[in-house]
Amino acid sequence: MLNSNTKYSQKKIFLFVVPAVVFLFMLVLNFFTPFTRDDYRYMFHFGTGEKITGVLDIFSSQYVHYFTINGRAVTHFLAQLFLFLPRFVFVVLNAAAYTALGFLIYVHMSYGKQKSPYLLGYIYIGMWFLLPAFGETVLWTDGASNYLWGTIIVLSYLLPLRMYAVREGVLKTKLAIPLMLLMGVIAGWCNENTSGMAIFFTIIMLLMYKCSHKKIPLWSISGLIGLLIGFVCGIPMGRFINNPSAQFFSTNNPLLLWIAALLLLYAVLFLQIISLTIQC
Repeated sequence: MLNSNTKYSQKKIFLFVVPAVVFLFMLVLNFFTPFTRDDYRYMFHFGTGEKITGVLDIFSSQYVHYFTINGRAVTHFLAQLFLFLPRFVFVVLNAAAYTALGFLIYVHMSYGKQKSPYLLGYIYIGMWFLLPAFGETVLWTDGASNYLWGTIIVLSYLLPLRMYAVREGVLKTKLAIPLMLLMGVIAGWCNENTSGMAIFFTIIMLLMYKCSHKKIPLWSISGLIGLLIGFVCGIPMGRFINNPSAQFFSTNNPLLLWIAALLLLYAVLFLQIISLTIQC
């Protein structure tokens, strides 16, 4: 019969081996995934039409992109950066990002609970079968920058909130407030879908703190403020300012309808929070 030390060692080995195998497998898939579709477009400056030759070009290109295409500045900056760097850099980093995503999900699920190395394996299996449009959201350079990397940023932002629900000693440093503000802006400016849900989950976590009589840390408030700032910045208002014919305030504009629905959802949620807070 295995003693407790042996079982503990096996768990540690399992937690190392599984991500390593996943990383190597994803490394092969990324290596054999060619450039396609928007990848070629994002290799070039959106203002000059010339090929990106440096990181500074990406900043000015994204400025033009923001006012002409869409507001996902953070993820599309990553896309242009990856397409500027040597191909092998993205191949390695993207394989590591997929591996990190599974581990982030594992930490969110298991923090404060008994560690189960098998859970990590189940998570990677679930990701393989359940992630939608796997090639487009995980392997394709432009798609991975938007969805895989955007999700990692959002889950990283949410991690301190998840950890604080278990242990209140998280992020006691004085730098936590500005860091969470910055992280919130970045997470909120990633993708209107995941960023919108990040706002929702942040509010839910603050409500949980309130109802469990935990002190709501200032860094969680600054993080929420950052999220809202980033989310608003992600709305490509410049497209409609520079192109009045786009008629942003038309009732036929799907973006306006989506924003209105989201604001309605948050209004209902806010009223529910007020009600539950009074009860708590």
